[in-house]
Amino acid sequence: MRKPFYFLLLMALTNCAYAQKLPDIQNTSLWAPANLKADGKLQEWGAGFAAENKRTELQYTVCNDEKNLYLALRATNTEMATKILRGGISFTINTEGKKKNNDAFVITYPLVVRNATGRNSGGRSVQVMGGQGMQMSREIAIIGGGQVGVERTQAQRDSIQLALHKSQLASVKEIRISGFKSIADSTLSIYNEYGLKAAASFDDKGLFFCEFAVPLELLGVKLDQAPEIAYQIKLNGIDMGAGFGGQMVFRAVPVSGVSGGGGGGGNTKNNASRQDMFAATDFWGKYIFQKNK
Repeated sequence: MRKPFYFLLLMALTNCAYAQKLPDIQNTSLWAPANLKADGKLQEWGAGFAAENKRTELQYTVCNDEKNLYLALRATNTEMATKILRGGISFTINTEGKKKNNDAFVITYPLVVRNATGRNSGGRSVQVMGGQGMQMSREIAIIGGGQVGVERTQAQRDSIQLALHKSQLASVKEIRISGFKSIADSTLSIYNEYGLKAAASFDDKGLFFCEFAVPLELLGVKLDQAPEIAYQIKLNGIDMGAGFGGQMVFRAVPVSGVSGGGGGGGNTKNNASRQDMFAATDFWGKYIFQKNK
């Protein structure tokens, strides 16, 4: 008669273990997964992430091997994917362990370019942004200066948005760097000779995943000393004047109202959510290098 009780107890304990939340800031040193390539593919991180930050709505892991410092992160919703694509992520590393941008190394990716005219130059701009606080009943295609309203289902809008995001990401071929003593502050090809790497991808649900790899040699870090660094992960916020290769501009502006639960409080929450998309969000953490596996 006790077997059902023990079975239920075991299930309860198992569920409690799964229910444990990740820390807001990573608090462990980690050796990088074997054969890590920093190619924007999620498969090497099958064990999950070390932290989930509420401020930026990112899951992330900082780790190292004998040659590189790595950052892997995933957006927890599609709205953050839009914010990242239109403003980029800045990964800041202060090797003195100070939570300051002064004398720090900074890598920004994906790197969007600013349209010189501040508007779309005769191209096609599709508004398809939905989700939390930004649900729309239709989208507008701006073609040749005119507007054409098109009714879409939510599934169709999601599919269009994912295709657009993938197209935009595929056009990004550069990263921006600053603070590296042996390299002038500049933009670099993602295929540069310095070993600095940044790559990203989208899964079928539209969630964004990104990897950075920074050579320890460029940071002046000696692994046998196991130094402590401070790092900042910053989502720069949507830049409405930015585009991808001058071809397509995504405008994250609601077209025909928002869904907010029918009350003024809901609209206030939705407005705050939209404002957060345009504002920079960031956090600092500290990391001690792992000496070996």
